[in-house]
Amino acid sequence: MRWEIHPKGSTIGYAGYAERTPVTEAVSELWLKYIDEVAPKNTEVKWDHLRAEICLDSGRVILFPAASPFRYRAEKAVCQIICPDLLASYEDMIKAGVSDDQFDAWANGATEKVVSLVSGAARQMNLPHRLGKPSVRILYYGADLEKLLREDNLGA
Repeated sequence: MRWEIHPKGSTIGYAGYAERTPVTEAVSELWLKYIDEVAPKNTEVKWDHLRAEICLDSGRVILFPAASPFRYRAEKAVCQIICPDLLASYEDMIKAGVSDDQFDAWANGATEKVVSLVSGAARQMNLPHRLGKPSVRILYYGADLEKLLREDNLGA
């Protein structure tokens, strides 16, 4: 995985390009980067959960601390991975010309698989302990960025 740092105003963006790393492995690297480099930059940010956004249409998984379930952004650093295998599967479904119902069913299933991968990797990392918190709540959103897909309460 190749990581780049992109400062944008007062926020630092860490982007991991998973060129030959499948999403199944890249999610662990996302958490490691978040724990080691992103979380320390957000110590002054008041947050009550981590927000994970799954965007199949761009092959991205974006992770940042948030203070509310709304899209208000106050983080000092954000972390994302860009996975060509996610994007390729999305583009394959578009090219296949399936019906809207078939596409929606596929997209919902594919998004849920990614959510499960991100969640499983967070659990394996023992996230609350690594972040020095008694518990960590993670809210997962899909492409519309508004509909909550899942909530994990780790360590609670």
